[in-house]
Amino acid sequence: MKHKKSYEDLEKERIQKIKELRKKIWQTRSHLQLDEEESLGDMLTELSELLDNPAPSDSNEDESPEFDLNPKSVKGLSPSNHFIIPGIRMAAPKKSGGSGGGKKSEVRKDSSAQAQTETETQTGVTVVSAAQPSTLAPASGFIQVSGPAPVPMELQTVLNHIINENIALKNENAALKNENTALKKETQDLRLGLQRETDRSAIHERDLQLVRNEYRTLLESYGVLQAEVARLRTENEALRIENEALRQDNKQLKERLTTAESQLQTLQSELQILKQRSDQQQYMLEVGQALGYINDEIRRVFDDPASPGFPGIQRMARRDEFRGEESRIWAEFLRAHPGADDMSFARVFAEIMGDRVGVAHPGRRVDTMREEELYHRILTIKPNLEESFVRKFVDFIFTFPVPDQRR
Repeated sequence: MKHKKSYEDLEKERIQKIKELRKKIWQTRSHLQLDEEESLGDMLTELSELLDNPAPSDSNEDESPEFDLNPKSVKGLSPSNHFIIPGIRMAAPKKSGGSGGGKKSEVRKDSSAQAQTETETQTGVTVVSAAQPSTLAPASGFIQVSGPAPVPMELQTVLNHIINENIALKNENAALKNENTALKKETQDLRLGLQRETDRSAIHERDLQLVRNEYRTLLESYGVLQAEVARLRTENEALRIENEALRQDNKQLKERLTTAESQLQTLQSELQILKQRSDQQQYMLEVGQALGYINDEIRRVFDDPASPGFPGIQRMARRDEFRGEESRIWAEFLRAHPGADDMSFARVFAEIMGDRVGVAHPGRRVDTMREEELYHRILTIKPNLEESFVRKFVDFIFTFPVPDQRR
């Protein structure tokens, strides 16, 4: 199967053939030299067919590339070239030279071709119409050849202008189509963008409505809060007044408390003094009771030798000096410790003697205390006493008879 040529290949071959034919035509017009097998008419006919029949296109007209028919754009051709219009004969000028010196071109006539008749309009343009075979003589300055008639210069210029305008219009049409396509695409994009913006605007409108509703709710809540704030301000003002009154009361209470504390301190001092006096009186009472009982016991022991007691006491009772010694001990004790400063020793003496006789503190006896312990205890309490006096006192305590509790 023969490979089908593309549109571009066919167009290139067509353009190349046109170039070659045009080159030969101009060479022929310049020198009137033609081969025996090739005439100027044949070449013009072939060139007209190539111009009238472009290469077939595989695609539609809009997508095929434009072919520039402007003679200036064809390489190798003179700007004065003219396009050959099919159906119009063109005569070549005679070659200058001596008589009989030039070679007349042979003309091959096509037996099947129709004869054509030339008529001239008022503007001088030659119009070709079908008629009987022509018997007219060749025009002045032209050599009659078989084929199309020569083209007047004015008509060729008009046709060139029309062709160029047609090409420009086709190019403009293609550009407008491209622009139209781009505008359609842009319009589609704008429609899509408009739709998106419309959807987005609808969303924003819904959001705005929600915000409005929320704002309305906030306004209502704000009204409630304003009423609550007004109530709280009134309540705070009342509390402020009450606090000020309480502050004044607290100030007065602090002053009263300060006065009461001062009075309490005074009363405590007085109470301490009274307590000391009460303790002193109680101590003196206890000492007096103990001494009175001891004195009674001593008198009873010494007055009644037959009374119960320890043998040592009985022996001491028979000694005359003991009576005087006993009087001296009590006199010295009372003389040395008459006041409140000696209440500590008086308490010890009363406790010892009371424990001994079972009067001041029943059940707590001094019998378990040794003589040396009692001796050091008395000196610790009253270190300014003479040791001989303390020794005699301790001896007196431990030799004093304990009354019979059963009686």
